[in-house]
Amino acid sequence: MTLVILIAVQKRWGEVRAGLAVPEDRYIYPVAALLVGTVWLLFIHAVSTNQAIEASLGFYTMPLVAVGLAFAFLGERFTAGQYLGLGLGLAVVAVAVLMFASGRLPFLALAIAFGLAFYGFLVRRLKSTATAGFFVEASILVVPAVIWLAGAHAFGWTDVTGRDGGAFGSDFKTTALMILSGPLVTVLPMILYGHGTQHTHFATSGLIFYINPTIQFLVAVFVFGEVLSLSLIHISEPTRPRLVSRMPSYA
Repeated sequence: MTLVILIAVQKRWGEVRAGLAVPEDRYIYPVAALLVGTVWLLFIHAVSTNQAIEASLGFYTMPLVAVGLAFAFLGERFTAGQYLGLGLGLAVVAVAVLMFASGRLPFLALAIAFGLAFYGFLVRRLKSTATAGFFVEASILVVPAVIWLAGAHAFGWTDVTGRDGGAFGSDFKTTALMILSGPLVTVLPMILYGHGTQHTHFATSGLIFYINPTIQFLVAVFVFGEVLSLSLIHISEPTRPRLVSRMPSYA
């Protein structure tokens, strides 16, 4: 609804029609919608199951994937400041390696990282504006969203954790919060992200994205109360101690 109002007020229906008239864009829209919808779903699942820290790890990793795509397919090269950002990203990936070494591959983080990076890569190729493009993508996602709401309310569908999936429309306060927060926390950031990928170097927009997971990580630790700890223990031979990193499971 927010996008419909925005398109109507700004009189951008012509941009939407022009974007749909481009053959290449018509193939990109469904794939982009699938990617962004999957990332949204994974993020909501992470927050709902106390895995916001791992979600932030995925968003930290995403700029590295974006930089790799920019280097390999767009021929972009980097400045000294961008190399510094790469160093930060590699440090975060080292945390992921520690998680893997402890016996747990961060599938959630990797799926978010690659999904969002490839989404940005595809959006950059669109001929339409960011607002018009996101409107088409959101319109595609309306269909599965309506099916889910119908199933949750009519047939009692639950999410993967077994909780009631019909929160939307269940009471006035919850529904109003979802409707009012949607434009601020979903529509506006995605339009700005799409605009950034189209008007700056893809590697640059990816590195700026580090702001997002930093805020997510702080919220996860200080608001949600999630714990991230690394304990170093000596094992076996005293003369050749081995360091073992243990990280909590969020399953």
